[in-house]
Amino acid sequence: MNDSTAVIEFAMDNTQLGSVVIRLYEGEAPETVASFIRMAKAGLYDGRQIRRIVPDFVLQPSYTHFDDSRCDVELVAECALNGFVNRVPFEKGTVAMSGDGKIASGSEFYIVLSDE
Repeated sequence: MNDSTAVIEFAMDNTQLGSVVIRLYEGEAPETVASFIRMAKAGLYDGRQIRRIVPDFVLQPSYTHFDDSRCDVELVAECALNGFVNRVPFEKGTVAMSGDGKIASGSEFYIVLSDE
């Protein structure tokens, strides 16, 4: 299966600040990637403000008013804790879904800002 990419564009007051290209590892986390793509294509990430930036930890968009039923998605986390072989390193630049390690949100993502 080919990996896809997504572009996250950052803007403030209608001024483009830059963008980040992320690779979506469909072979490593197929359900997670499919959910992310569905949300993005439906426009559910459009216009989200950055809710949280913790230096050397995470950057996370806001999910305020994220009450659309299409966002109410839980997935089995596709990680070793649940028996998945996932070779994507959890390091600076990795995009992951929020969750408790066993269950992952199918809509709320964050970007890792540190290798530690």
